[in-house]
Amino acid sequence: MDKKAIKLRIVKTESVDIAELEPFQGSLKTLSEVNFNKLRNLIIEEGFSFAVHVWENAGVKYIIDGHQRVSVLVQMREEGFEVPPITCNFISAKKYSEAKKLVLMAVSQYGKMNLSGFEEFVDSEDFVFDDFDFPDFKTPDYKEDTDDGKEINEPLPTSTECPKCGYEY
Repeated sequence: MDKKAIKLRIVKTESVDIAELEPFQGSLKTLSEVNFNKLRNLIIEEGFSFAVHVWENAGVKYIIDGHQRVSVLVQMREEGFEVPPITCNFISAKKYSEAKKLVLMAVSQYGKMNLSGFEEFVDSEDFVFDDFDFPDFKTPDYKEDTDDGKEINEPLPTSTECPKCGYEY
């Protein structure tokens, strides 16, 4: 049996100044002020960590994936932050419709987070969950118990259900 090869779309990786990048998705996605500030704070605290995906066509570098991060960086530069060139993966596409399909692939979410997997992943880690946005579920509230000097993370009950009628209170 002949095996088919997977098409690799990343044709090059290079550092690019954000002023050279053009938004491509239009108003497909929005970024609330709250989430803008969360993302801005994470970039300030953790740095810029993930490459932006770009499609270059007729000399224009269109953002395929990374619109929100670049928009935050643009605002930060306007506020006086020094923003160095960022890593961009250049993606191949023959025409606009193919590039638009790549944008949709980038914004699609095939996997879904679940609360038990999330809790297992962050178990015993010291995270501030207010910094993140998880649309698949509401992040549980955690309490601190420092009686013995150790931090204990236990989910607080969000509601109690009546065993007879199912009423939550």
